[in-house]
This record gives sequence, structure tokens and C-alpha cells, in this order.
Amino acid sequence: VIKTPVSETAPVKTNPAPEKTTPPPAPAPKPAIKEPVVSEAANPAVYITIQIGAMDGINFDETREYLDKYQWDALLVEPIPEIFNELKNNFKDRENYIFEQSAIGNHDGQIEMLTVPLDVIEKEGLHPGFKGVSTQYPPRNGFGSDFQNDIDVKNKFGVTVLVPCLTLDTLFKKHNLSKVDIFICDAEGYDWEIFKNFDFIKYHPYFIRLEYINLTNSEKDLIKTKLEQNGYVVEIGDNIDGVLQSIWNKINVEQIIPQPIIKPEKTIYLVMLKTRKMIMRYLK
Repeated sequence: VIKTPVSETAPVKTNPAPEKTTPPPAPAPKPAIKEPVVSEAANPAVYITIQIGAMDGINFDETREYLDKYQWDALLVEPIPEIFNELKNNFKDRENYIFEQSAIGNHDGQIEMLTVPLDVIEKEGLHPGFKGVSTQYPPRNGFGSDFQNDIDVKNKFGVTVLVPCLTLDTLFKKHNLSKVDIFICDAEGYDWEIFKNFDFIKYHPYFIRLEYINLTNSEKDLIKTKLEQNGYVVEIGDNIDGVLQSIWNKINVEQIIPQPIIKPEKTIYLVMLKTRKMIMRYLK
């Protein structure tokens, strides 16, 4: 039998063990949203983008092309020092970027995180995806699963680093944010722990994306409920995406005839507003 070497296997994105829940009723049919060409009147001249878990800003980043194309202002947050240094170096020419080397958690101070050093990934020939799976303790992503490849990598090559930690509120205050237009969070299973403290009284982004696949069932329900209660239309896949109901309504009533396009893979809805790529179902 030929076994797949550890070095050639990507880190797994896996759902936690299912919790005992009452099956929900079958959803009613929902109207599909057309692929519109959105007028510039629907788009502010400047977006303020917050990206938590920005990694190096390039690899495995579905929003990069739009940050480049539209030159949005951005606060990029990455806790792991050597990856943060790559992030800053990759965008050293962006005068409208702010960089924050911190984890986002439930306290201000420091926090331990599990990571695989970059030189080890290169030396051992590990899948490059391991660059993006650094996590708080206890691990809730593949490093916390029963997937043998991830267990092997964690046990052989994982190291603990101590990094700065800020609450979401402290992060916003530190950088004097008066508004947040786009909010993206990829926290390897800690997304609800971060998002539950999002203050919708102070900030009401047009678009929100959170990693979803590593959450528990109850956390998934809580995120969906929080989005819907604050006026968002929701789409769920490996991520959960929300578009502000007022934006959805504006696009829907304009009755714009869609143009033929080639659809990108799993594109975030925040970028679809400025392109002809907005693909979303209307969920109740």
C-alpha cells in the first residue's frame, strides 16, 4: 500500500463532532439574487476593511484582488510574528494600510498560540496550507481534530509562541476607527468568540465574512442569528457571508439585467458589490 506522505497532505478543514440538536423544518423556497452590474451610486468612494487573520495577505486570500483593484483602506491583523513580518513586507508600499501584530481574544495582554515555523514548512516539504493554520489553544481547527496527518504535523513540528492579544473593542479604539465597511475574520475556530463582541450599535459593515467550518453547531446558529437580527442577508458555505439588507434591497429593486460572466470560486460577497460577481441566495 502506498501511503500519502505527511508533506504532501493539506491541513484539514473539518467540522467539530455534531451536537444533538432538533432538526430544523425544511426551509421555504427563496428567490435567487441576480448578478447585477451595480451603479457607482451604491458604492462609497472609500471602504474601511478590517481583516482579522490576514496571514501574509496573499496566499489563500480571496479578497486580495479586490483590495488591489479598488485600493480600499485596510487594517490587517496577524498575530504570528514571522508571518506578520511577511505581511508588512508584502505591502510596504501601501500607505493606506495599517498593520496590527496581535491575536484578537477576550482580554488585553498576551496569549499562547500554536504554529508551525515557516522554515520548518519549507525544510520538511510540508503543504503550504500549514502556514495558515496557526491557532489559539485549545486548537479548534485541523490541529484539534482526529485527522492523523494534522496530528502528526502538530506533534512533530508545532511550537507554542506568545503573542500580544487585544479585544475587538480595544483594536477598534487603538486605531481610532469611526466606521467599518467590510469585516473579515478567519480565526481557525475562534470566529464566534471574536464576533460575539462585535458592536453593531457603533459599526454596521456593508459586508461581513467569517470562517464557519470549524465552529460548533451552536456557534454556527449564534452567528447566523446575530447577523440576521442586525439586518443581514446570509449565505453559508465553508464561510458565512452577510450582506446588509438595505444593500440587498437596493440591488434587487434596480432590476439590472445581468451580463455574462465567468464566476470565480467562492468569492466573498463584499467584493461582489463592486463587480458583476454577486451570487447569493436570500435566506430568511
